[in-house]
Amino acid sequence: MRARSSPVSWKSYRQRNWLAAILLLAGLPAAFLIAVALKLLTGIQDEVILAGSIALWAFAWGWAAIRVARWPCPRCGAPWLSNQAVELGAPRRCAKCALGLYEEP
Repeated sequence: MRARSSPVSWKSYRQRNWLAAILLLAGLPAAFLIAVALKLLTGIQDEVILAGSIALWAFAWGWAAIRVARWPCPRCGAPWLSNQAVELGAPRRCAKCALGLYEEP
């Protein structure tokens, strides 16, 4: 993969990260509200609608989270967060070239 220029690429990373965070925090309550609204409008069993809306939310959040993890590093172009162990408090760095978050390539 080809590396991108720094300001554009970090902006793209921030946008992807915000989308994943919003889908995680606001998406689940929205799925419940949509399920309740559809139940009132259609009269279908609420378990079916709830399961469907939560499945759609999980798919959307998973897609956004994968886009964050697979975002290309501005320096080497490798997937940014892929192949890293999950550790709380660990600095976010490229798994291949160790470029830190928001550092200049």
